[in-house]
Amino acid sequence: MTALLTTANWDSNHWLDEFAKAAPQRTVHINGVDSYDPAEVLYALTWKPPEGLLRTLPNLKVIFNLGAGVDALLSDTDLPDVPIVRLVDDNLTWRMGEWVTLQVLTHHRQALHYLAQQKAHEYKDQSLRHVKASELTVGMMGYGVLGQHCAGILQAIGYEVIAWSRSPKDGGNVPVYAGEEEKAAFLAKTDILVVLLPFTPATYEILNADLFRALSQDSPLGGPVIINGGRGGLQNEDDVVAALR
Repeated sequence: MTALLTTANWDSNHWLDEFAKAAPQRTVHINGVDSYDPAEVLYALTWKPPEGLLRTLPNLKVIFNLGAGVDALLSDTDLPDVPIVRLVDDNLTWRMGEWVTLQVLTHHRQALHYLAQQKAHEYKDQSLRHVKASELTVGMMGYGVLGQHCAGILQAIGYEVIAWSRSPKDGGNVPVYAGEEEKAAFLAKTDILVVLLPFTPATYEILNADLFRALSQDSPLGGPVIINGGRGGLQNEDDVVAALR
């Protein structure tokens, strides 16, 4: 059973080596390098494939996306109607957890203000707000593998964590709000919003002026914080700039 590998600007040989270790019985061709019969390809192993390529594979059964985001696939107007399997990788999950924790702590502990004071050879600690983690609510917008992992880290530090998902989920000890009807209640309780939503037509520019106004306006930090760990297309840029100003 033949698979076709296409990885944009990634190192295709690295992926080929890994697939050879995991499934030595499979034939894997690299798009643009190897000659192959499109009719023999049953599986596509892809990252940002050339538009229209997948439609040329008449017997394609499954598309395996080699990254977390599937927006590049969904933007293909001629995408075959077959299942898409998204990569879940522990390395990606842990790195996102580190990055989200860094951003939350940076804004909570006002690290950028202290760095600016350091650069100016000043110390104006009294001008900054001192808030315990337990006094802040972090809202996870998007509660898949990445969101759940980040929530566990932030809870361990001491933050109150809540979550919002487009569909109902069991969050264990994390309250999960679901759907449009519960989004306003979720946002109203959120001091620091962490966005880990996929980029789809349903989430296009979901971070807009209406959402900003719905966030908690009496945060102990003096105002809400938004940390977007997803694609830029989740943001309405004009509304972001207006809110910052």
